[in-house]
Amino acid sequence: MWLNPFNSVPGKSFRKARYYRLRVVPTLAKLLSPKLQTIPIHSPNHQQQMRELKANSPKPILETHYPIQQRGSKRWVAAQRQAPFRQKLMHNNNVEAAYHRIIAIVKKTIAGQLITYYEKDMKRDRSEGLYGMHSFITPNFYWRLECDLCCDYQIIYGFHNCPYEEEIMKLMRAYPLDRVSTPKLFQSDFNTFYENVLKLQDKQFIFTS
Repeated sequence: MWLNPFNSVPGKSFRKARYYRLRVVPTLAKLLSPKLQTIPIHSPNHQQQMRELKANSPKPILETHYPIQQRGSKRWVAAQRQAPFRQKLMHNNNVEAAYHRIIAIVKKTIAGQLITYYEKDMKRDRSEGLYGMHSFITPNFYWRLECDLCCDYQIIYGFHNCPYEEEIMKLMRAYPLDRVSTPKLFQSDFNTFYENVLKLQDKQFIFTS
């Protein structure tokens, strides 16, 4: 009996190779575009022809015949599904509640001052990634709620000549914000960042106090 040195089952790899050669390869060959079949592999213009074919093709062959479903959901959804970890679930809910309490305090503070701010609920929006849950930005304050890969809620914050910074920092020193808050590192100065947010974001997320 012939034994395959790479497999404990006799002839298993051979049978797989034979199946691939007789079934899989002919099937893929039939799916190929007729244009693709007519391109000589050793043609001097082979690469250019392949690029043109790819550019003019509405969808790649594998994507057309073997569509891949969009994977991944918002991280907070995965966190809410962790039923056995009730303590983490309760902690995350406390973080989210505290996060929105801070926003309520800031809105009350700036009410009537005609301050333009940005606010967006991203829990159902995947356009900015899977981690973001909510974002709130004023000319002096940056506040963002995220859920990381470990299903832990995190808060990123920032201040710029903020008149209510001391009050917010005092609240952040208490549970649960004391262990989940991280200062944001801005690539540019805060004013430039804030102005770019107002320019780039949709007007439906821009408000005036």
